[in-house]
Amino acid sequence: MSLDGPPALSLSVLSLSALLRPVLRLLALLRCGLSLPALLLPVLLLAACAGGRAPERIQAMPGPSVPPQPPGTCGAGAHAALVGRDATALERVLILGPVRVIRPGMAVTRDLRPGRINFDVGDAGRIARIWCG
Repeated sequence: MSLDGPPALSLSVLSLSALLRPVLRLLALLRCGLSLPALLLPVLLLAACAGGRAPERIQAMPGPSVPPQPPGTCGAGAHAALVGRDATALERVLILGPVRVIRPGMAVTRDLRPGRINFDVGDAGRIARIWCG
């Protein structure tokens, strides 16, 4: 018994039927009254979302590094009058530079940025402390 003839033929018939199965289903749906654009729209939307290359990352240009600033250089002293006031007072103050408002129970990173002004807000919603870092 030779294994070259009939099994290869039956394998190709199975492969052909596997390829034709989605086409036959599509034809059956078209006979039910659904339009081709309505059937292809979900496929096209998925293909648009899944395809394509990932965007390339832009590398920072090498340049002079900024020397570290000593603590107290963020300008927190200029806003000392806000201590004890409602935290909504920050909405009316123009601060040009990095600012972080820390509310009770809020997760806070420990990165030290001497140029950043931090406003600690107490449980009552009032500014309790202003500091650089």
